[in-house]
Amino acid sequence: MDKKKILIIDDDKMLLNQAAAILTPEYYVTLAKTVSQGMEFLQRPHKPDLILLDIMMPEMDGFEALALIRKQMDCAEIPVIYLTSMDAPQAEVRGLKLGAADYVTKPFVAEVLLLRIEKHLVLSEKDKQLHQIRQSNASIEFDLDKLTSAGRILTEQELVIAKLIVTGMSNHQIAEHLNLSYQYIKNKAHCINEKYGISRREALRP
Repeated sequence: MDKKKILIIDDDKMLLNQAAAILTPEYYVTLAKTVSQGMEFLQRPHKPDLILLDIMMPEMDGFEALALIRKQMDCAEIPVIYLTSMDAPQAEVRGLKLGAADYVTKPFVAEVLLLRIEKHLVLSEKDKQLHQIRQSNASIEFDLDKLTSAGRILTEQELVIAKLIVTGMSNHQIAEHLNLSYQYIKNKAHCINEKYGISRREALRP
């Protein structure tokens, strides 16, 4: 699997170096000492998969910066985690209401930060997959009458799985997306094929 890209925006040089040392073994890390530097990076074609953002910065605070990031093209869905020394509940509430994915206070525990990052990268990836599925469903004619016709009635869950098969997802991808075991999905896919009298899943596609 390709390494994910993380952008860190913070005016604290020591924090930048510390975070980079922790994250570099797992991710591609880009450091920005100002919001302006961070925005310059976000204008490039290859966007980061996640942003760590400080709040107290001289040029612009993290709340204003998040609003600016959300206006940047193709950056609206990038998860942003505040990494800040502001531990007041009001600041955390404000940050989350503005759309931050999470709020981590300094000094942070390396293992906790890594787990928070991993969690939000996984959630972001699932959101992207769901969006792709919806886009695919919009462009693929899926005949529900055919799916539920006599002699080949699918259960509600089989129908969900059949739709995902039509979008081109593998059994492994479907299992991960639905949070079910691979063997269960494999058995259900086989059952769907039997109901249709087909031997290959590609035959489900229009």
